[in-house]
Amino acid sequence: MSVTYHGSGWLDNIRELLKEFNIITRGDQIILSLIVLCSIALISWYLLLPIEKLLNITNDDTFYYFKTAKNIAYGNGVSFDGINQTNGFQPLWMLLLVPIFYLFGSDLVLPIRIILMFQVLLTALTTILVYKFCILGRVKKHTAIVISLIWFIYPIHVVSVMCGQESALYALFLMLTMYFYVTRFDKSQSFTQISNKNKVMLGLLTGLTFLSRLDGVFLILTFWILILLSAESAKEKLKAIVTISIPIAIVTLPYLMWNYFVFGALTPISGRIKHYWAMVTISDLSGLNSFDLFHRVGCSLYFDNCIFSTFKVIKHVCMPLFIVLVVMVLVFVLAWRKDITSKLNDLNVLPLVIFVFILVVFYKTYYFDVFTTFGTWQLVPHFILFSIFFGVLFEVFVDKTKELFHFFGESYRSIATILTCVLIVSSFAAIIYMQSTQIDAKEDYLNNAQWLRENTNKNDLIGAWEAGIIGYFSERRVINLDGLINSPEYFEYIKNGNVTDYLDKLKVDYISENYYLPGPEPYDDNGWKKQWDKKLNVVNSTITYRSALGHWGIKMRVHRYVWEYKWWIK
Repeated sequence: MSVTYHGSGWLDNIRELLKEFNIITRGDQIILSLIVLCSIALISWYLLLPIEKLLNITNDDTFYYFKTAKNIAYGNGVSFDGINQTNGFQPLWMLLLVPIFYLFGSDLVLPIRIILMFQVLLTALTTILVYKFCILGRVKKHTAIVISLIWFIYPIHVVSVMCGQESALYALFLMLTMYFYVTRFDKSQSFTQISNKNKVMLGLLTGLTFLSRLDGVFLILTFWILILLSAESAKEKLKAIVTISIPIAIVTLPYLMWNYFVFGALTPISGRIKHYWAMVTISDLSGLNSFDLFHRVGCSLYFDNCIFSTFKVIKHVCMPLFIVLVVMVLVFVLAWRKDITSKLNDLNVLPLVIFVFILVVFYKTYYFDVFTTFGTWQLVPHFILFSIFFGVLFEVFVDKTKELFHFFGESYRSIATILTCVLIVSSFAAIIYMQSTQIDAKEDYLNNAQWLRENTNKNDLIGAWEAGIIGYFSERRVINLDGLINSPEYFEYIKNGNVTDYLDKLKVDYISENYYLPGPEPYDDNGWKKQWDKKLNVVNSTITYRSALGHWGIKMRVHRYVWEYKWWIK
C-alpha cells in the first residue's frame, strides 16, 4: 500500500506522520478503548502488587540495569559495583533510566514501579503501531484488534516485554521502523523513486532500534538484503545502501567508539562472555554419548522459552490440550497455506520475517543456544511476528468457517472476535491471580540482600553470581561474578581460570549465592566450592523447601548462603 507525502520540510513530514495516528473511525475507537483499559489494569497491578510479588515480573538481569543506572546518576561511574567500568547493557534504555534514578533513587521500590509503568506506556504506543501496521496491510479491523490485543497482554509478552529491561523500548523502535518502511517504501516502487529524505529517516529509526537493543544490527542487514534483492542497477543499490547507512553511522558510532576505546571491542562485555560460555559448553560435549547429545539438542529446541517459561505450571497442567491445539494449527496452516501466504504478503511482513530468521541463526551459532539458555526478553521480534501470524490465522479461520455458522449472519465475525478477546483477557487475568498467590520466587534473593544490608559495612565488598537483586537491595558494593555486568579485565580472569586471584586482588569480604536443588541431599558443587573450600567460611545459611514452578510436584530445596571470603589465605 502506498502512502505519498508532499511536505516542504521535516516539520511537515512529521505532521503528516502524526496525522496517521488520529483515532477517527469506530474500529480505531475500539482499539484505543481497549489499550486504555489494559494500560489502566497493568498500571494498577504494578502499583498495588507487593514488592515480593512485583519482583516475580522482573528478572535478576533487570537489576543490573537499575543498580548501574543508580550508580551513574549518583556519580559512581558507569559501573554495577562502583569499582569496575562496564558496558554490559543496552545503551538507549540505560540512558532513559538514569534520570529516573537521579530523581527517585533514594527509594528502592518507587523507581521499580515508575519504570514498569513507563514500559506500559511504551507498549501501549507500540500496540497502536501494530494496529495501524495491520490496517495498512488490509486485514479486517476485527483481526487488527485481535493481533493488537495478543501483542499487548498475551501472558508471556507481558512478563517479557514489561519486565524492566530494554524490551518495551526495543519493540517501540522496531515497530516505528517497520511502520515507516511500509508507508514510505511501497513494494511496487523502486528505490530510485524513494526520496533521500525518507531513506535518511529510515536510517535514523534503524539506528535507534540498534541502540535500543544491539540485536537490531540485523535489522540493518535486513534492509541491505532487501535493497540487494531489488531490481535496481548496482549503482542505485549502492547509492541506496550508503544513503540509509550514513544516518545509522551518525547515530551509532559514538557508542561503538566508546566501546572500542574504553573496553577494547565494539561489542558489550555481556555478549562476549555469553559467547565464551557457549564455546565452553561445546567443548564439554565430547564426553556425552549419543543419547545424551540427542537429549540436550531436543531440550534446547523445545520452545518453552517462547510461550510457557514464565509459568511452567501451565505447561504441565495444559500440555495435552496444548499438543492438540498445535496439531490443529498445523493442519489449518497446511490446508489454508495459500490464503495465509496471501494475507501475510499484503501485510508486507517480509522484512520482519527476514529479521527474525537472521536472529534465530545468530542465536544458534554465535551463542550456540542449542546448549545454553536465553531470556524471553530477547524475543520481541518473534513475539510481534507470532501475534501477526496468529491474527492472520484467525482471519482465515473465520473466513473459512462462516458458512458453518451462517445462522449468526453478519455478526459471526464480531462474535468470534469477542470470544477470542475474552480468551486473551482471561489469560492475562490468570497472570494477575497467579502472581498474587504463587510462592515468591525472588524471596531467596531478598533475604540474602537484607542479611547483607544488616550485617555488613557499606565499604565491604561482596561477590555474587546472579548479582542483580542482591546488589540492588543490599545497597552494598556487589561484584558480579558471572561477568555479564563486569569489566573486560575480569573476563580475562574467567578465561584463565583464576577468579580467586581476582577476588584476592580486590580483597573481597563476602560471597553470596542461592542454590536450588530437588531432594534432600545437601549442596555440594564439585567445581568451584571444593576448589575454594579453604577460603570460605559460612556466616549465614538458610535452607527452605518449596515446590518450584519449574519442577511441578517436586519438593525443591533452596539454599541461601553467605560466606566470608578469606582473601589472605593462598
